[in-house]
Amino acid sequence: MSKILVVEDDEFLAETIADCLIFTGHNADRIGTGTEACQMLKSNQYDLVLLDSMLPDMNGLDILKSYKAESGTAKVLFLTGAKKNEEAAMELGADYFLSKPFEIDELLSVVNKLTSEAAAQKSS
Repeated sequence: MSKILVVEDDEFLAETIADCLIFTGHNADRIGTGTEACQMLKSNQYDLVLLDSMLPDMNGLDILKSYKAESGTAKVLFLTGAKKNEEAAMELGADYFLSKPFEIDELLSVVNKLTSEAAAQKSS
């Protein structure tokens, strides 16, 4: 069972994603601000972070950059509606990105791929 952090300020979307993750056997925490994301990433060990690019108090790219600079080991799935953020996220160390809007089946497929990779890295 993977531990996943959902960082998304759209409450309905965050709840939908978290519910789907839990339904498919994952543990999921959800938060809506960059400040909370930074706190959760410092105090918890996650296998995967679903990170929105635009949060009310911070930019997702800044969170990603800081997390990777602090040797964060969780896989990062970057969620964005802006094409320019996709390239920047990959350069900063995101493992995958999804453009909004996306289908929940597509999200779950990517989550399963990334959590499998995370589990394989832990066991090797």
